[in-house]
Amino acid sequence: VGCNFYIRPMGASVEREVERLDAEGYARRFLWVNTALVELLGVEAVGFALDLVGEDCPLCCATFCPGERVSVVALSMSQVLGDMWSFFQLLRCWDEELHEPGSSA
Repeated sequence: VGCNFYIRPMGASVEREVERLDAEGYARRFLWVNTALVELLGVEAVGFALDLVGEDCPLCCATFCPGERVSVVALSMSQVLGDMWSFFQLLRCWDEELHEPGSSA
């Protein structure tokens, strides 16, 4: 499974918002985090499962948003791949790539 990787530098005002989030703040602002903040960060997302069937488009994508003090990594995976085994295999491959580029190809 290919995983497109995007880099979207984080602006200072968005970074301040991210820095303010702790576990309680995330829970209280869950909808805002998963809609407005995702949009502010420019996080890429895959389409809906049925829209992807028979199409040549990614089933997974990752977005890295580096900031000056904090960074955000977001992962969007289609429900076509949505079982937990696939998810953990993807994370394992990603970890391998970080330690040894080209190892999971």
